[in-house]
Amino acid sequence: MRSYLLSIVFVLSTVILTAQSVDFSYDHHDVTISYGQFTMDQFQNFQSDILDEKLPDDRYIRDHIKGYGGIFLSYKHLTKGGRFLWGLTMGADRTASTVFWMSQEVGEMTRTYYSMAAQIEYRYINNGLIQMYSGIGLGYSLVQEKLEPKSSEMTSSTTSFGTLAYQLNAVGVRIGKQYGGFLELGYGYKGIVNIGFSIQLY
Repeated sequence: MRSYLLSIVFVLSTVILTAQSVDFSYDHHDVTISYGQFTMDQFQNFQSDILDEKLPDDRYIRDHIKGYGGIFLSYKHLTKGGRFLWGLTMGADRTASTVFWMSQEVGEMTRTYYSMAAQIEYRYINNGLIQMYSGIGLGYSLVQEKLEPKSSEMTSSTTSFGTLAYQLNAVGVRIGKQYGGFLELGYGYKGIVNIGFSIQLY
């Protein structure tokens, strides 16, 4: 699947790079809704206050991490010429994992991330119908964490904490003028793969 997506991006970039950029009237506002998969919590072992309290010797691990994906809403302002975009993104995603302590299953942990970040993008290919871009986002995530223990000897617990939210978009492809679909490949709070729908308004 990953190689298939990369092949699509490569073919599009090869075709578009042979064309010259054209002038066109630009829209001022870009509003998007998207779904992201393979988010940060599936790859980073963030510290858990609940587990630190209940299992103070730090001999626990989270395993079998499942990502349910995230839904994100974004607003970006387009500069004249349509090359730079800047704005805000907000959204939420959820993961679930199994907690083990000394090779014994302790319980199930769920985490829900509520993220908000500023973002900026640069379109290095902007031919009207097809745009390719890269970008970064930086902000804050509020994380709600819940542990459901397997044994009745341990009580259910919830807590919340904050962490840095960031997104590095290596490449994004948008197809369409006023209405368009897009695919982004990167790493961060939106996930490795982020797909969505975009509307550009005057």
